[in-house]
Amino acid sequence: MLLNKRRAIAYLDQCGLDAVVATSPVNITYLTDYSCWLDPLLKGYMTEPGGSNELGANYAVFARDGEGGLVIRSAFATNVRACWVNRLRLGGPLPFDRSPLLESPPEARDLRECWELFTERDCDESPDVGLAELLKEMGLASARLGVEMEDLSARRKSELRETLKNCGIRECSNLLRLVRMVKSDEELRLVARSAEINERALMAGLTEARAGISALELIRNYRVAIAADDASLDHYAYSIDGLGLATQGDYTLRDSDVMFIDSGCIFEHQFSDTGTTLFVGSAPGELVAHFSALGEAVDAGQAAAVVGATVSSVHEAMASVIDGHGLASPIHGHSLGLDVREHPMVLPNKGGRISDDCVDVAADVRLEPGMVFNIEAPLFLPPTGAFQLEKTFVMTDQGCKPLMEQDRTRPVICA
Repeated sequence: MLLNKRRAIAYLDQCGLDAVVATSPVNITYLTDYSCWLDPLLKGYMTEPGGSNELGANYAVFARDGEGGLVIRSAFATNVRACWVNRLRLGGPLPFDRSPLLESPPEARDLRECWELFTERDCDESPDVGLAELLKEMGLASARLGVEMEDLSARRKSELRETLKNCGIRECSNLLRLVRMVKSDEELRLVARSAEINERALMAGLTEARAGISALELIRNYRVAIAADDASLDHYAYSIDGLGLATQGDYTLRDSDVMFIDSGCIFEHQFSDTGTTLFVGSAPGELVAHFSALGEAVDAGQAAAVVGATVSSVHEAMASVIDGHGLASPIHGHSLGLDVREHPMVLPNKGGRISDDCVDVAADVRLEPGMVFNIEAPLFLPPTGAFQLEKTFVMTDQGCKPLMEQDRTRPVICA
């Protein structure tokens, strides 16, 4: 289960809510473990020419008593087999004639749940009607609800408020982000696995780097390696002469290149992100010293990251090292999980707030056990090149620990 149930229930208690309703694909996955690749892609105009650019309506419900429910489009309902929730409703007509199912139930146990869903549920109701019926079934027909509305159009918001007119509704998009800051045991396991796959594939691929090889070949090798571990590509970025970032493969490595390298993959919905510096052909001492300075900054950030510390204090520790070396690095950090960047963000405190109708807290959050975040120190020195040093950490009661092994004592140097 991805959901940190204990943390979610604590926030519901704190906010005086009976339940939360997620509307975005990422938070529906978080609350229920359901996912379908089309959910974040399929917009209205793709099935109804002239329609809107909104995604189809699915809903996940999590109640303060620990129960969960899901309203899902009928065509994608076979994906519910991975869900932990047992309250399911279908939204929209089935794409097939279900009458044969009524006559011959399947023997396979893993298909019986889907068979029952298709044969025992009304498949013609709209998702909004399905949500209303689900809430009634869960005893939440007139509940106090946090509803994720951040990305909904004014029309969808109005329709949803009409559907839930007997409920007290408060917008809760940032509440869900705060819940997701501290990972469940299962999410920690999966994000660590994603990081391991990413690290191994990146470093193995860089052993093939040399002058004359194309960036496309490095990217292909990386994609093949992560695919062997059932992960998919999120990004593979590099620098050309220190001029920002490139992701296309139409570049041939040259002798004396100093290259920012950053990669990330997705495993079981969990993003990973890491990076290092590649020297092609030679490694002048003064440039290797820059990489070492970045390493000192990351180490200082790790040392400052103790339970209860603010994220800005971690950034300040890194900035002090960078300033001491006379460099100008856009040092920062970020969490990751179901998104490549999540709270907490390791940045200076500028007085920002994380707020909605349910929560209002300082964006300069305090570190808690179970948080996962990257600390990264890039450096761009055109036309000489660019540097990257990025590692992933997890907060524990004993302090900030590497999520997995990452050796960044030296840059990668290829002949």
